[in-house]
Amino acid sequence: MKGLLAVIAKKQSTKQFISEKLHYGLASLLHRGKHQHCILLPQNEMNSNIGLGVTSDNTQAEASIFTNDSISLVFAGKILNRKHLIATYPEINDSSSDEELIADLYLQLGEIAFSLWEGYGSIILIDKKIEKIYAVRDFTGTSPLFFFQSEDFLVFSSEIRPIYTMFPEQIHIKQEAVVSYLLWGDIMKHQQDFFVEIEAVAPSNFIAYSRTKKEILHKQYFRLPYKSCVGRYNEYDEKIIVAKTKDLFFNAMENHIAGKTQLAVGLSGGLDSSAIACTVKAINKEIPLTVFTAVNDINQGETLWAERIVRYTDAEWVKVNCTSQTLIDDCKRIVDCQGIPIFNTSSLAQYKVIEAVSQAGFESMIDGQGSDELFGGYNHYYSLMLNELFSEWMFKDGMRLTKNLSNADLSLRTILKVLLKDFVKRNLLKEKHFAFLKRKEIIASLSSDRVNAYFRRKKNRMPIKENFNEYLYEDFTFYLSFLLRWGEHSAANFGIDCLTPFADSRALAQHVFETPSIYKLHKGWSKYILREAMKGVVPEEVLLRKQKVGFYTPENKWLEQIADEMKAYLHNLPDKDNIINKEHLFLIWDKQFAADNIVFKQFAFRCMNYLIWRNSLG
Repeated sequence: MKGLLAVIAKKQSTKQFISEKLHYGLASLLHRGKHQHCILLPQNEMNSNIGLGVTSDNTQAEASIFTNDSISLVFAGKILNRKHLIATYPEINDSSSDEELIADLYLQLGEIAFSLWEGYGSIILIDKKIEKIYAVRDFTGTSPLFFFQSEDFLVFSSEIRPIYTMFPEQIHIKQEAVVSYLLWGDIMKHQQDFFVEIEAVAPSNFIAYSRTKKEILHKQYFRLPYKSCVGRYNEYDEKIIVAKTKDLFFNAMENHIAGKTQLAVGLSGGLDSSAIACTVKAINKEIPLTVFTAVNDINQGETLWAERIVRYTDAEWVKVNCTSQTLIDDCKRIVDCQGIPIFNTSSLAQYKVIEAVSQAGFESMIDGQGSDELFGGYNHYYSLMLNELFSEWMFKDGMRLTKNLSNADLSLRTILKVLLKDFVKRNLLKEKHFAFLKRKEIIASLSSDRVNAYFRRKKNRMPIKENFNEYLYEDFTFYLSFLLRWGEHSAANFGIDCLTPFADSRALAQHVFETPSIYKLHKGWSKYILREAMKGVVPEEVLLRKQKVGFYTPENKWLEQIADEMKAYLHNLPDKDNIINKEHLFLIWDKQFAADNIVFKQFAFRCMNYLIWRNSLG
C-alpha cells in the first residue's frame, strides 16, 4: 500500500522548508514503497507552497502522482467499480490509471466524484483553480488517513509517524486516552493515536480546506442505509436474501482477485477465513492458493479446523508458530509499526502471519476482517438480539432463540449475566462508581491526579440503542475502522496490501444492513445468512462450527509465562509523564498473578506497552 503525505503552508513559507519537511516525513513511510515521489506547487499557484508526496514501489513518478494545470492528486488503494464508472461516464479512458480515473471524475463532477468510486484507499487532491485541498477516506475506513493542523501548517498522512516526525514540538499526548487505555484497554475510541492535535479522517468522509476562506470542513459523502427493525421471519424472503448475499460476496471476491496469479489467505479455521479460501477455489480452481495459519504451543485445536480447509481447497499450507518467548521484543516491533500501544496479544498472531506472507514473496493477502461486524458474529450480540425480541413482544421468537443457544455454545445464564451487567451499568450505577468497583485495586497503580481528572471530565453519554441493527451499524461504521487500520498498518510495515472483501464491498454491506436482524441471528446461529450462503462452498462441519475464532492466542497463559520478564522490563522503563504508580503496581504484582487474575495480567501488559510506546516517541 502506497504511503501518502501532503504538507500545506497556511501562510507564506519557503520552498526549501516545505521540501525538507516533505522528504523528512516521506522517509518514515518508505516501508510502504521504497521510492519517494513528490511535487511542490510554487508560490504563484495558490499563493503558498504545497508539497504532495507518495512512497511507492513504482519507479515512475508519473505513475504515482497525477498532475496537470487544474489538479494534482495521489491515490493509495484500488477502485473496484471501474467498469461501472467507465460505462456511466464515457469520457473516462478505459485504459486510464486509477489516479487518472479519479481525476477525470472530479473534473467532470467536482466533489460528487468522491461518492461514486467504490473500493478501498485514500485520496489527497489539490484543486488549483478554486484553491482547495481534499483528503478522502474510503467508506469503511480500510485505508487510514490522518491530519494535523496548526496556525501555520496543515498535514495529511497515511500514518501518524510522519506527522510526529515533522512537528514533534507542536504535538501533545492526550492523557485522557492514556488512562482509558490503561484501565479498560479502550483504544478504539482514540484513533487520533493519543495525540491532541492529530485526528483521523472518518470513514465515508472527506476533509476540504479552502485557501481563500481559510477554513477546514468535514463532509460525509456516503451514509450506509439500514433497517432498524428486527423483522418477521419468512422462509421465502430468506431464500432471496441468502441468494443475493452469495452473489454479492462472490462479486466482491472476484473484484479482489482479478488479475492475481497467486493468492495468500490468512486462515484461522473459522467461518470467515474459510469462506474466503473456499470461494477463491469456487471462482478459479486453477489459481495457486497459499494459506497461512497462526499456531501456538498451548492450543492446537485451530490447526485441526484449518487442516480441513487445506484439504478441501488443495492449498499450500504455511503454519506460523507463535509463542510467548519473543513476546516483549515482538511488542516493540508492533508498537513501532502501529504508532500506538498494543491492546492484546492477538495482535502478535496477526503480525506474525503477515510477516510470513511477506517472507513467502507475496505482495498482498486476503483477510476476513469485517464479517463479524457485518453479519453479527460476536457472542455479546445474542443478548442484544434477545433484548430486542422481547422489547418488541416477540416472545415466541425470543424463546426459540433461547432454546437454540447451544448452537452458539452459549448458556442462558451467560446471556442473562450480560444483560444484567449492561442494565446495572446503564441505569443503576454511575460510570465512576462502576469503574471503581471493577478496577479498585488497579486504579491505585495509576497516578491519582490523572485518574481523578479522567473521571471528573464531562462525558458525552452515548444514546441507548434500541435494536440489534443499530449496534451492528455502529460497530461496522466506527469500530471496524480501527481493526482495519490495525491490519493495514501491520501489512504496510512489510510492504503487503491487505484485502478485506467483507469490509470494503459497499453493495454487500448495503444489502446486509437493509436485511432485518432476524435473519442474522437465527435458530441460535450467528451470521446465519452467511452460513446459508456458503452452503456447498464451505465444508458443512465448518459451517456448523459453534465457537467464535480468529487469530487466537492463549493470552492468560502467555502473560503468566512472561510475568517475571515483564516485571523486570517494566521496572527499567522510564515513565516520563508519571502515569504509572510502579511502587503500588509491584506491591500487588505477585499476589495478583498467583491468584490468576486475568484482568490484572492484561493491565500489566498494557502498562508495559504504554511505556514502550511512550519511550519510542523520544
